[in-house]
Amino acid sequence: MEGYEISIVGAITSAIGSLFIAITNKHKRLLAGVVFAGALLSILGTILLGQEAEDLITGGDSYCYVTVQVGDGGDGWMTNPVVWCKGELPAYDVSVMLYDPESFSPQLSQEEFLGENFQFDVGTIWPGGYKMLSGTRNIKFNEKDRKMLEASVTTRNSFFQEKLLFKRANDHWVLAVRLYKTNLGGDRSALGDLVYEWAQPEFPTNDQGNILWDW
Repeated sequence: MEGYEISIVGAITSAIGSLFIAITNKHKRLLAGVVFAGALLSILGTILLGQEAEDLITGGDSYCYVTVQVGDGGDGWMTNPVVWCKGELPAYDVSVMLYDPESFSPQLSQEEFLGENFQFDVGTIWPGGYKMLSGTRNIKFNEKDRKMLEASVTTRNSFFQEKLLFKRANDHWVLAVRLYKTNLGGDRSALGDLVYEWAQPEFPTNDQGNILWDW
């Protein structure tokens, strides 16, 4: 039952109890209990409604993650990131930084690092929706059959860290992602709680269907 429904039931229950008390003095104890129960329901509904209202403003438990296409032609590249929204409410004030950890160097300025990677202010994404971003950046595969990219995703309700693992399978690259949630006031260097895991069908799994992250 939703918060506003509980509030309505509580208010009606309390009103009925008050009406009966006004009509008769019989069963005062029972009717007083009805009024008390109605008041409690009304208070509980108000509290829940307040949480629902807050969720409508912040996006509740909704979250976003990123996918991207990669290729190893030349030195390698990543192109056209897509930001996806999961949950029952929109994700607000979404911003994304998608980067290759191997591109970081103490000699690089912040502007140079961002120029070699992706940073976007995405705005609002509706539940089940996505936004495709444009652009291509160079990345190095170093003749390996796996590549890890990372993303930082900030929304109005939280901060997320994402691992994007690419592996070569049947002469093309397949993707698996893991998304971790950190509270906005928490330590952003920590991964936080795992909230989402997904992989393309061709990505290697074990006999139980679990993603082989160490494969």
